Amino acid sequence: MDKNALKQLDNYNGTQAYTRLRPYSMVASDGAIALAQAGECFWLLGEIAGAQILPQIRDDHSLQGLQFWTLTPNGKGAVLICERDTDDMAWSKQIPFTDFPFDVMPVVKIWVAPTTLREGDVMVAYLPSEH
Repeated sequence: MDKNALKQLDNYNGTQAYTRLRPYSMVASDGAIALAQAGECFWLLGEIAGAQILPQIRDDHSLQGLQFWTLTPNGKGAVLICERDTDDMAWSKQIPFTDFPFDVMPVVKIWVAPTTLREGDVMVAYLPSEH
């Protein structure tokens, strides 16, 4: 776990390349990948990508343009929340255990929005600073 790298995530603005989150039809920005590497939390990107097929996410037209994802500590675990807008929760999940360093980053925020790549339309996970 690279706590110093986690402190530098606000320096990401834009992305040079997208990383495909296989087997999902989703990609991640440079900043989202840096978060996953530094925090050893690729599982978080997997949770967000996997949730895209859930009816609560897939069928909610408000979430097709922009999704606000937040991971906050809860005991030894965490709560992952997807919001349409501030205080407008669409979906949540209890994560029973995580060793994510919430002492360095008390709240993890990832935004998800559509983008078009050569291979077609996909959702991209990125840091708010990259918006």
